[in-house]
Amino acid sequence: MCTIQLSYDTKNAQAREMLATMIASGLFYVHDEPEKQDRVYVEDGEVKWDFVEDATDLESFRQSLHNMVDMEYSLP
Repeated sequence: MCTIQLSYDTKNAQAREMLATMIASGLFYVHDEPEKQDRVYVEDGEVKWDFVEDATDLESFRQSLHNMVDMEYSLP
């Protein structure tokens, strides 16, 4: 099993149509609530992070830190 998180422009008719086609194919299961997990993301032109638990293992923190740096350098 593979989990994919998809975001799209809800105002874009073509994006909505493509998503509907993918879901209708039966190859994908729609899970409305994403699993709670640590994440790094860009919002309002800033790199932000959400850590679900107060403590995380060192490797997960290292990977999140690398993701933050990569995202920071990718910003215009």
